[in-house]
Amino acid sequence: MRGKEEMMGLLLGFAEEREEIRLVTLEGSRANAAIVPDTYQDYDISYFVTDRTALLASDDWLDRFGEQVILQKPEDMELFPPELGSGFSCAWQRNRLGSESLLYTEMAEVRADP
Repeated sequence: MRGKEEMMGLLLGFAEEREEIRLVTLEGSRANAAIVPDTYQDYDISYFVTDRTALLASDDWLDRFGEQVILQKPEDMELFPPELGSGFSCAWQRNRLGSESLLYTEMAEVRADP
């Protein structure tokens, strides 16, 4: 099982390697100092990107975080219309138990120029 430091290194390292990623945020229980940490906390991450085309073209980039067992992309579902506007989210269960077993990621497009 990966520890918090290793997971954060993977998540931030990915952002540093991708020119289109401008900002990474951590939300949820891991970002809330009032929450007592437990083994089953997931990682709620948002990547703010200038262009999401490459990230949406293939799910292969998710493999760097571990083997996927279940992947859910609500904005790709046909039953309900997307609610994030230019955003896109995915949640996936990885093939391990413990703190890194579930990751939730959102992408939101931002302007490339200030």
